[in-house]
Formats: sequence, structure tokens, C-alpha cells
Amino acid sequence: MKSYEMVAILDPGLDPAVCAEKSKDLEGRIKTHGGEVQNIVQWGKRKLAYNILKKDAGYYLVFNFQTTSKGLLDFKESIKHDLEILRYLIIVEPKAKFSPFRPPGEGDEEAGARFGGRGRARSFRRERDDDEMREEER
Repeated sequence: MKSYEMVAILDPGLDPAVCAEKSKDLEGRIKTHGGEVQNIVQWGKRKLAYNILKKDAGYYLVFNFQTTSKGLLDFKESIKHDLEILRYLIIVEPKAKFSPFRPPGEGDEEAGARFGGRGRARSFRRERDDDEMREEER
């Protein structure tokens, strides 16, 4: 089973209680099609960057779940014609060993290994070469 992340934008005219029910409904659909839901985050009502179906806002839901490829196809088919969902996007979560969103300074010692083993050594070599060039110019 692969890990997926889905962002769904619901109709902004829905009550928050109806949005919570819709969240449980989508969770149930994922489980029905053989998936496991790890996390659900409700971002709430937000302004859209552009209008979707003449709506300028939407209620955002974010799901992290695991399912098989067949289960994903069945889940997509089940939500395709749902009129309360303005738009949705499902992506495969990458299996990264590092987070691009960690605080600065944390994990800098492994930066060289992450970028082909040339992180700090390369910059040090450039500084040394610059110093040698300055001495040759004198």
C-alpha cells in the first residue's frame, strides 16, 4: 500500500457541522475501498486564488491515507460526482529521509551527503582556490 495525501475543497455555503460530516463520509469511503486514514486536518474556510464554479472561497480538508492502487481508483470514482466537493487533488507522498522544512542549522552536517557528497568540501575548495589565485596575482 502506498501513502497518499488528498486536499479537498468543499462548497463554502456548507455549515461547519455538514463539513465535519463530509470529512467523516470521505474517511468512510477511504476505509470502504480498503484504505487506512492516518490523519485528517481541517483547515477551515479560506479564500481561493481564483473562482471555482463561481465561488471565491472554500472549506479545505487534508487527508493522509494509505491504500492500494485499485482502492485509490475506486475512491476517486466514488467522489468524482460529489457536488459538495468543488475540487480535489491526490498526490503520492514521497518517501524522503529528510524534511525540507526543518529549522535552519539543524542537520547541516549531513548536507554534503545529501547533495552528492560535495556540500561543504566544495565550498572550502573554492575558498582555497580563490586564496591561491590572489597570491599568484601578487
